[in-house]
Amino acid sequence: MHLNGIAKRITALALGAALLTATALPAFAEGTQQINVKYTYNAIDGTTWEKISHADFGTETNDGVVDYLGNGKVGPYVQGASTENNGDRGQSYSYAAESYGDWVYIGTMYGGLGANSILTRGFGNLDPEVAKATIDVMYNGNMYIGEPDGVSAGGILYKFNVKTGETKILMAQSADEGGTGVINILRGSTKIGDKLYFVGMTIDRNTPGLTEREYQTAIAIQSGFPCVYEVDPIQGDKITRIYDCGVEDINDYRKLTSANGATLADINKWYFTSTRAISTYTNSKNETALIAGGLNADEGAFLAVSNNPSAGQDTFTEILGKAEFDSLGVTPACKRGDVNGGGGIYQVLQFNNKLYVVVCVGDEASQNPDNGMKTSFAIVRGELTGTDATKRENWHWSVLAGNTEGEGDAKAKYAYGMDPERVSAGACTLQVYGDYLYIGDYNDVSSALQNMVTKKNFQTMYTNLQQSINLYRMDKNENVEKVVGDPTEAFPTSLTGAGSGYGTHMTQYTWQTAVHEGKMYLSTMDETTLLEPIAQFTNGDLLNMSAEEWRKQINYLRVLLELIAKKSDDSASGVAMFAQNEAATPETATPETATYAAPTTPANRSEALALVNAAVVAANEHAADAVAVYKARTEQPVTLTEEQTNELADALVDGEYILNSLDEDSSAPLFDMNSLMADLTDLVDTTEVEEFVEYYGELIDALGDIADQLPPNLKALYELLLQVATKENMIYLVKCLPYLKDSEAGFDLLTFTNNADGSVTMEPVTRTGFGDRYSHGLRVFAETTDYFIIGTASPFYGSQLWRTKNTAVKPEPTPSEKPAATQKPTTVTATAAATAAETTAPVAKTTGVIPQTSDDMPIVPLAVVCLGALGAFGVAFALKKRNHQ
Repeated sequence: MHLNGIAKRITALALGAALLTATALPAFAEGTQQINVKYTYNAIDGTTWEKISHADFGTETNDGVVDYLGNGKVGPYVQGASTENNGDRGQSYSYAAESYGDWVYIGTMYGGLGANSILTRGFGNLDPEVAKATIDVMYNGNMYIGEPDGVSAGGILYKFNVKTGETKILMAQSADEGGTGVINILRGSTKIGDKLYFVGMTIDRNTPGLTEREYQTAIAIQSGFPCVYEVDPIQGDKITRIYDCGVEDINDYRKLTSANGATLADINKWYFTSTRAISTYTNSKNETALIAGGLNADEGAFLAVSNNPSAGQDTFTEILGKAEFDSLGVTPACKRGDVNGGGGIYQVLQFNNKLYVVVCVGDEASQNPDNGMKTSFAIVRGELTGTDATKRENWHWSVLAGNTEGEGDAKAKYAYGMDPERVSAGACTLQVYGDYLYIGDYNDVSSALQNMVTKKNFQTMYTNLQQSINLYRMDKNENVEKVVGDPTEAFPTSLTGAGSGYGTHMTQYTWQTAVHEGKMYLSTMDETTLLEPIAQFTNGDLLNMSAEEWRKQINYLRVLLELIAKKSDDSASGVAMFAQNEAATPETATPETATYAAPTTPANRSEALALVNAAVVAANEHAADAVAVYKARTEQPVTLTEEQTNELADALVDGEYILNSLDEDSSAPLFDMNSLMADLTDLVDTTEVEEFVEYYGELIDALGDIADQLPPNLKALYELLLQVATKENMIYLVKCLPYLKDSEAGFDLLTFTNNADGSVTMEPVTRTGFGDRYSHGLRVFAETTDYFIIGTASPFYGSQLWRTKNTAVKPEPTPSEKPAATQKPTTVTATAAATAAETTAPVAKTTGVIPQTSDDMPIVPLAVVCLGALGAFGVAFALKKRNHQ
C-alpha cells in the first residue's frame, strides 16, 4: 500500500501541462492565512483552476474535503497539519452548494456506490468480506468500499472558506467536531436573500420509534426522512429544519420503506425517500416563495410552497399532487425499482413566469423488452393566476412533454424525453440562460449498472451508450431547438453541430449547470472509469459457467449422442453400442468388443452402464477424428463424472432416452455442433467475447434449424448451453466495448454562449476531470465574491473542490449582511408561532439554484440488490483475477 501511495503521488506530480506545481499564493491577506495552492489545472479554454480541498495533495488521492477521524467521526482538513490519505473518501459527492461571502455551504453524498455500509453488515447470503473483495478486485482497489475502521460517517453539511481553506462542519452523525448527531444527504439547494435552503433527507438515531436496524439500513441504502433545512449565516449559521416533506413520524417513514417490502430483497418496492426538487417562484409583485418537493405513501410525489419559509411547517401548502397528476395522466415514479432509482419530481424551475416541473414517470411496468428502457421523463408546466403562489386553486397545470395523444391539458406538445426516438433519458436538468430554458438529458444509469452487476445483462447499458445525452433549448413561446445531439426525424440538426454526448457517448448525465460571467457552464458524468470492469467479464461470466463446467456439459452431450444416434453402415457416426462384456469400462470396451443393437431399452442397469462406458469410447474416437472448426483445440479426453454416468444409465433404463432413436439428418448436425462447442472451450475463461459470440451465434442458428426434429429432453439439454438471450447479451457487451476503448476518463466541463445570430457556441474547459480519471462527475457550482467554485463527484477517492478567479469584480456583502461569528450550530424545528414576529431583510430573487438531478449512484446499488449476484459472480471473479496478478 505504501508503494501504491508513492506511485500515486508521483503520477499526480507528473500530469505535465495539465496539472502543475503552482507558485504559492501570498501567505496572508486581510490578516488571514490563505490557502497555499500547490496544484493547478490549466484548462483548454485558458482558465486556471486551483485545487483547494486537501490542497497539500494532488489528484487521485484521498480527499472528500474533510478528514476521517475514526469511529464514524469527521473533522476539518488543516493544511500543513493533516496527513496524506486521511481524507474521508466516503464523502463521495458534493451534492448541493450555496455561497455567502467567501464561504461555500455544501451537502455531501456519502458512500461511493452505496455498497460499503451494507456489505459490512452482511445482508443477504453473501459473506460481506467476499463482496467487498469482489468490488475491490473489479476496480483494482480504487473504489471506496468503507472507512478504514469499518464504521460509517454518513453524509454531512459543512462550510468552506474558499480563500483560507477553513472548514466548519455544520451537521454530521457525530455530535462533536461541529456535528449535530444527524446524518444528512442534501441533494438540492437555493437561496433567498441571506438565507440558504437545502432539501434532501436525514436520519436521526434519536427519532422516536426508530430501531437500530432501521437506522443502519437507512445509512446503507441512502434512505431517510425527506425535509428542508434553512441555514442563516447572519445568525451564526443557525440551522432550522423548516419543513418535513410529507413524512412527519416513523409510521409515515415505514409506509414508504419496510411496509412496502418485508425484506431488503424486496427493496425495489420501497420508495426512494430523498426529495430533490427545490427552487423559488417570484410573482408579479416581486415576492419570492420557496418551492420544495415532498413525498408520502398516500399522495406520492408533490410540490409545496411557502411565502414565509422561516416560519416553518405550517406555512407550506401543496400546489401540485396526485389530483393534478392524475388529471394530466402523469404518475411520478418514486420507487427504487423505477427509472433513475425512483426519481419522482426531479426538478422545478421558473421560466417566463411559468413553473416547469421535471417528472420521472418510468416505472418497472413500463420497461421495454426491446431496449431495456423505462419511459423517459415528462415535463409539466404551471401557470399562476393572481399573485398568491400558496393557493392551490391559483395554479393551472398542463403537460409540455409526455403523452402527445392526450386530451386537453394532458396533451403534450413534445414526446416523453422531448423526442420519440430518444428512450434513455429518465430525467433532465433545467437551466435558464438568457431568453431560453435549457433542457439537458440525464440517462438512467442506475438501472444499467444494476443489470450489469446483478444479471450480467448489458442491454440497458448499450442503449444508454448508443444514445448518450442531448441538450435542447426552449424559447418563451415553447419552441424547442436541439443544441447538442445526433440527428433524428424530430430534430435533424443541432445548433452547435455537436453530436450526442457532447463529444463522447460515455457521458450519461447533463449533471449540473450554472450561468457565470455571461456563459452557461455545463458539467457531465462520464462513465468510463465506472464501466471499466465490463472489459473484465469473461465468456464464462456471461454463460454463468466455467470452462470446466462447459466441457463437462459438452462431454455429456457427446456421449448421449453416441447412444441415441442411429447406426449407419457406411459412417462411423450414429453408433448405438451394446457392450458384449457387461463389465466393460471406457478402458476395456472397444468397438471390436461391442455389437450394434436396434432401438431398445437396456434389460437392466448393468447393461445400461456398459452401454454408457462403451459410448464414452466412441465419443473419444469421434473427437479424435473431428476437424477443428474454430482453431486447434486443447485436446482433452471425453470423460464423464460418476454422477453423469449414473444419470445417463438411469435415463436409459427408464426409457427417457431410447437407443438408436435419432435419425442421421438430426444427429449429423449435432455431431458438428458438439465439435465446435468443444473447440470453443478454451475461450470460455477469456475476455475474447467478440470472437466467442460469433461462433456461439452459429451454434444457436444451427440448433434452431433442427430444434423441431429433436426430442424435447434433448433439445432442452442443448438450450442450457445455447441461449438466444445469452447470445444477444454478449452482442450488447461487444457493442459497449468500443465506446469504452476510445474514451477519456473524467467529467467534461463545457461552456455555452448564446450568440446574437441565434447560434450557440460550445467550448470545452476540461474533458478529463481536471486530469483526474476518478473524478467522474462535477456536481456543484458556486460563485463567491472573488472565485467560481466547482465540487466534484467521485465514488473512488471522494469529492474535491476547485476554484478559478472571477474576471469580473463582484460586490461583497454589506457590513450589515456579513455573517456573525460562527458558533456551534444548533438545529431546531421551526414553527409559525416561533417566528411570526421575526423580521427579515427584503426578499429578493434567488441568486443560485442547484438543479435536483438524480445522482442515484445509490443505484440501490451494488449494495442490497446486488449481493446475491455478487456471490456467484464475485467469488470466481475475485479469485480468477488474483490468480492472474
